[in-house]
Amino acid sequence: MDTEKFIDLSAYNILSAEWKSELKEKAAKFITEAVAEMDEIFGRFESWKNEKQ
Repeated sequence: MDTEKFIDLSAYNILSAEWKSELKEKAAKFITEAVAEMDEIFGRFESWKNEKQ
């Protein structure tokens, strides 16, 4: 494990439960939005690819 990741995990471990919960919520929201955007991009690519065929 590289040092930066270890430090990040150590910092996370000392956070209060409230902060951890908030971070998890923000991470889940970010991931959900990123996946939705990727799905949209993939859908547009598939449409473009089908038009070209």
